[in-house]
Amino acid sequence: GMSVSSGVPDLGDFVGQFPELVQRGRATIFQASSHEHFTSDPASAWGFFRERALAYWRAGPSADYAWLRGALGERPYFVLTSNLDGMFGRAGFRRDRVAEIHGTLLDVQCCQPSCRGVRRESVQFFEELPVCPVRRVVAPADRVPACRRCGGPERIATELAVDGYFQDDHVLEGRRRWEHFQHTTTAAKLCVLEVGCGVQMPKLRHHG
Repeated sequence: GMSVSSGVPDLGDFVGQFPELVQRGRATIFQASSHEHFTSDPASAWGFFRERALAYWRAGPSADYAWLRGALGERPYFVLTSNLDGMFGRAGFRRDRVAEIHGTLLDVQCCQPSCRGVRRESVQFFEELPVCPVRRVVAPADRVPACRRCGGPERIATELAVDGYFQDDHVLEGRRRWEHFQHTTTAAKLCVLEVGCGVQMPKLRHHG
């Protein structure tokens, strides 16, 4: 899709790219991205997602984004994306015309369901997490991110492995904007452009 064309790593060869995680019993992207990973081995989970977040934000929007934004011109538009890289906002698309239905890799929440609240961190937050280069885990242990309210483990606030713990309060506003756009553009001719919409996590298709 457009993220890969911008330099975001393709995790198709997960076993080859993350042998350290495979040795710890996490041989798929879904096992590495689970809520249980953050609660049972937070140093490992944060090491993995630190690496992903930095790779995503060090990549920049490709020419595809500029072409698409130029093609839209002054026409009304709305972007509904499941990408986690914030690329549309970084490419100049209006943020009030973008809904990131899975959040982004900069969004952080507490692992405790009763402890509500999501915050958006900076790239610097991830850069400053110390990592053991051999094991690819955050070390020392006291540098693993902990909830500022309850002191418990934190996790990335995205859909992850669709395990029911995702706090989606921060993405609901984007969904409401998408619904409003649909209801207020009924008189216009609507063109739906689908780019790289997968089937492993088909929520985007359901929204469409």
